[in-house]
Amino acid sequence: GYPIDTSPFLDRLAAEGVSFKRAYAHSSTTGPSHASLFTGLYPLQHRVRNNGQILDDSFVTLAEALAETGFDTAAFVSGMSHFGESRIAQGFAHYDQPESRVLREGGRPRLYRAADETVDATLDWLDGVAGDRPVFVWVHFYDPHRPFHLPEERVRAVTPATEEARQALRRHLIRHHRASAGPRALAKIHKYDAEIRLVDEEIERLVGAFAERGIGERTLWVVTSDHGQGLSNHGWFGHHSRIYNVQLHVPLIFWTPDRGTLAAREIAETLVEQVDVPVTLLDLLGGELTGQPAPVQGRSLVGWLAGGGDPPRLVYAFAERRIAVQGHPVREPGERLALQDLRHKLIWFSEGPDEFYDLVDDPYETRDLAAKGHPRMRELMSVLQERYLPLATEGSAELVSPETLEPLRRLGYVD
Repeated sequence: GYPIDTSPFLDRLAAEGVSFKRAYAHSSTTGPSHASLFTGLYPLQHRVRNNGQILDDSFVTLAEALAETGFDTAAFVSGMSHFGESRIAQGFAHYDQPESRVLREGGRPRLYRAADETVDATLDWLDGVAGDRPVFVWVHFYDPHRPFHLPEERVRAVTPATEEARQALRRHLIRHHRASAGPRALAKIHKYDAEIRLVDEEIERLVGAFAERGIGERTLWVVTSDHGQGLSNHGWFGHHSRIYNVQLHVPLIFWTPDRGTLAAREIAETLVEQVDVPVTLLDLLGGELTGQPAPVQGRSLVGWLAGGGDPPRLVYAFAERRIAVQGHPVREPGERLALQDLRHKLIWFSEGPDEFYDLVDDPYETRDLAAKGHPRMRELMSVLQERYLPLATEGSAELVSPETLEPLRRLGYVD
């Protein structure tokens, strides 16, 4: 329902594939979120609670599991700091990230490479692969994300040209997103929209390139994100320290050109989590997260992909913003944990009042009902304490080197 056409290709993939409308990240921070996406574990289990922390090599990743079954694995990431030394990308035989010298144009650091450059690197590698083994390729886009690097003409292309269109956008943001729509917020949102459109075009180019090389029909595409963005909802434009659903609600699309492979539909009647993704892919492709030092939390979504579903049961989505580690400010003390079902959401805060929302009546979590003593709030609190908190593993993850932390510091992630 967004008034600007920012993602026509992704809209097509969602319409032709299986799109899970209630998919949620486990953190609004890049490192923990990706670690869960690759291990099938919650951050309180794998202990990567912030950017710059190292995933212990005792944890098994999706890439490692697929490599064990004979897949050629390759990763193409757009930033320098989040995955390599942090070992979140362990298991990729080929790992491509931008070099720091490439990211300095005229002496000014760019901090990440744009989507088109990452796609170029992916296609260069693909052309050199013999093709006798199946491939698992992870392509990571940093945009849309601050700092914005797009030229002004790209921003103008998604900026409403008429006063009527500008007012329609403002009304949408205020009424549906509960966002501020002042000039400064709108200027940032226009840049954010332009970067969404860039990524949309580059995903289309990537999918097209697979088709041109004759492997498109044999490729399954999965599109998701590590977190969302506040866009001034709750007075916060970014992510990282907040775990409202504007930061946690992410796309999850499974698509393949072979129309007979997936039962195309939108699925809104169940919650899905990032930990479900590696379990689903291994169920489809073969392999297991065997040897994981903690119980895998993901469930396979293959039944949904095939046109069926799970037997009726109460499913939750769990997320956390953990206690800050050395050098990682979160702008408030303590930790926050979130648990939601299809209707209600609890946010537990170790250093202050908890929050409780009715997501059907108030999807953007603007009316806190905690003071009213809703019985479902007590039930969710019990589930949180009895089912999720006992999963926490002991110890804390190590930090990457100071040199690797520096780009994160320039991005505002660390002190």
